[in-house]
Formats: sequence, structure tokens, C-alpha cells
Amino acid sequence: MLAVILGGGCVYLYTQRKVTPVVCSPPDRPAPVPADAKWAGGCDGGYWIEAGRKSDRGYFVRIFSATFGKVEQADWFEWTPDCKNQPSTKTELLERLNSFDGGMVCLRADSEVVCCLRPKKKRERP
Repeated sequence: MLAVILGGGCVYLYTQRKVTPVVCSPPDRPAPVPADAKWAGGCDGGYWIEAGRKSDRGYFVRIFSATFGKVEQADWFEWTPDCKNQPSTKTELLERLNSFDGGMVCLRADSEVVCCLRPKKKRERP
């Protein structure tokens, strides 16, 4: 017996004897996506993410579509209040990328999501 299960951005093949996770490679990088952008996603899709300048509260982040490399969002992202174990460098941030859900960029450590960045709130004008 063979079953294919999709879940959490991964594909699992179940046979009678064992469970085998299927690792999905990132898609080809579209031309507009910078070389230092990293893939955050799984078999069901994802985004290319580039971290730019750093502030005490977060990073300037650009998010690119998977297929054409269109900039989906470019903004300052700040750490969420419950963020544990913030990366100290841009390189570490990119190595720990886990996902972008259309609102937040989340990072992992030891297979668990431990920290997220969300777009900085804009100040409303009086």
C-alpha cells in the first residue's frame, strides 16, 4: 500500500513499513530575484526573501514571488513581542527562514518556529 499525504508544506509517502519525507527543492530563481535572497517555502509554494538593512527592532525585507520574481512586499519588519532567540546577523536570519504567510516572516530553530517578523506599523497622521 502507498499513500501520499500533504501537510505543513511537506509531502510524506506512507508505505506499509515506513514513512519517508519527500524533500522539495526550491524552484529556479527568477532573474529579478537577487542572488542573496533565500527560498522560504515547501512543495506547495513559497517566496524568495531578501533581508536588507538591520535596525534594533528588525530588518528591511523584500519578498519576491516564486514564479516571476515580482516584489510582493518591501518594508521594515519588526520582531513580534514573543520572539525568542533572535538571530544576530542577516546571514543567520536567512539561514533560519521558515515561511512567509502573507503577513509575517517566521524563523525556525531546532525544527520549531521560534521567532517571527511582521511589517512595521505605520503611524497614522493626525
